[in-house]
Formats: sequence, C-alpha cells, structure tokens
Amino acid sequence: VKKDGQAVLAEISWVRHEFESDTFIIFFIRDITTPKTKDEKQYENENRLSLALKASKQAIWDWNNLTDETYYSDDYFMMLGYKPNEFEPSYDKWVELLHPDDVAYATFAQKLYLENKSDRYDVEFRLRKKDGTFIWTHTRALVFSRDDRGVPERIIGIVMDINEQKKKEKAIQDLTQKLIDFAFYHSHVLRSPVANALGLIQLIKHEKNTDYLGLLEKSISEVDDVIHQMNQTLIIETNRSIDKALTPKISY
Repeated sequence: VKKDGQAVLAEISWVRHEFESDTFIIFFIRDITTPKTKDEKQYENENRLSLALKASKQAIWDWNNLTDETYYSDDYFMMLGYKPNEFEPSYDKWVELLHPDDVAYATFAQKLYLENKSDRYDVEFRLRKKDGTFIWTHTRALVFSRDDRGVPERIIGIVMDINEQKKKEKAIQDLTQKLIDFAFYHSHVLRSPVANALGLIQLIKHEKNTDYLGLLEKSISEVDDVIHQMNQTLIIETNRSIDKALTPKISY
C-alpha cells in the first residue's frame, strides 16, 4: 500500500548476503501494477470476445492458403460435437466434413473469392458433426494477408451455427405448401355445390319454378359451410405452425 492509501501490485525478491560474522537479507520490491493491468485488460477483452462468439453460436477459423496450416477455435470443435483439438484441422478435413451436396458449391465459392472473382466469401453449407448428423452453418471470411505475388496467403473467418434458423425456415416452407395444398383441395370441393347452385338459378329463370329455391338454398349453405371450415382450419393450422416455427429452442 502506497503512502496515499492506493494498493499496488508488487514483485518481491530477496538475497542473503554474509559479511564477516554478520548475515544480511536484502529485499527487492518492484512495482508491476501497470504490466499486470495490461495483461488483465487483454484477458478481459479476449474473454469478452469469446463469450460474445459463444452466445451467438459463432467460432473462429484461420487458414494459410499456401501452407495449409489451419486453426479452429475451441468453439468450432464443440459446435461439431468434438473436444477442442480432437482432430487436426486442414483444408481436406474441412472438405471431408462438408455435406456431399454442398461440396461443389462451397469449394467453388471459396475458389472464386481466392481468385478475386468474387468480392466476398459469404456462404451457407452443412457440416457433419461427430455423431454423423449435419448442421447448417454460415461462414464469412476475408483475406488477411497476401504474398509478394498478391496470392492470398492467410484467410480468417467466422462460422455461425444457423441450424435452428434453417429449421424455422423449413417449417414456414412446409406451412406454405400445406396452405397451397389445402386451398387447391377445397377449391375442388367448392366447385360441386357452386355448379349446382348456378344450374338451379338457370332452371328458376327459365321455368319460373320456385320449387328449386330449397335446393338452391341447400347448395349455397353447403358452400358457406365449406368456406367456414376452411377459415377455421386455416386459422388453427397457421397459428400452430407459426408458433412451432418461431418458438425459440432454449437449452440449459
């Protein structure tokens, strides 16, 4: 503690010195407050970044295009169900993890970017997890450095787990298709009573016979019932599907 009451971090060392019949112990005290504080700030910043990436289901990767030296952050491994550094990351390993249907697209997009034929590398593809299942991911990357010839050397990127988002998109697509199929089916159901009603109207006009009014009323009532059923079903199924698609999945 300094004279003004401020606490500081100090490094203490000592040496033993003997002179004639006397023994001396000399202490050295060095103020290390500033260096320690810088280390702590760096740690806090790194920890803050790590927490932010984890919260948003993102991970970092770093790839040397010339040497194939590759780095995956711990979160990258864990995103795929592996322990940190459980396998050796490399370009070939990344291709191996790609879904077979996404290999051509993902590698071609990367090739275009590295050849400066695309202004960015921003793609979605599926990666295989340790348990054999696939998850959708979204990757963004940029060239960090180039060699003397201008060839991309080091590429750094982030990968995000978007599997839940893709599930929601799929649920909404399925709902849309259901509504299309539902409307198509009931349009055919409606045609029969509508055709009957139109025919009865023509009979009434030509024969001036009110006996057909009861049949006409029945046909129109059938149409009204079908329309009411359609509305109720649409409301229930739409709300159910949207709730299922948009309800966030909470993990503990």
